[in-house]
Amino acid sequence: MSRVLVDTESSADIIFKNTLERIEIDLSKIADDLSPLAGLLGEATMTLGSISLAVKARSIMRNLEFLVIDRPASYNVIMGTLWMNSMQDVPSTYHMCLKFPTPLVIETIWGYWKVLQFCFVAELE
Repeated sequence: MSRVLVDTESSADIIFKNTLERIEIDLSKIADDLSPLAGLLGEATMTLGSISLAVKARSIMRNLEFLVIDRPASYNVIMGTLWMNSMQDVPSTYHMCLKFPTPLVIETIWGYWKVLQFCFVAELE
């Protein structure tokens, strides 16, 4: 999946309702545990609930609990510190990459400057 924001300051893993619709995930699978989420646009946003999804990062698969938000965003997913800690990753904002251990090697996921610029401009609008 493209347009994933890795947020080293977010304590939650977030997926947007329109992302679930685009990847054809049944919205009835969203658990009804509504809660306020602070920090999006500097205001409180109410979640629609949570959903458990399998996430693959290179060769590592993890089941994650995402909070579901219904609002427009230039990103598809926001991965927070819960995911980063489960992956034991080391983020580098300067190099736009994440490194994490696997049983055999250290793997790297690289970000793309063009996608970052597009998402940044779209969030400002």
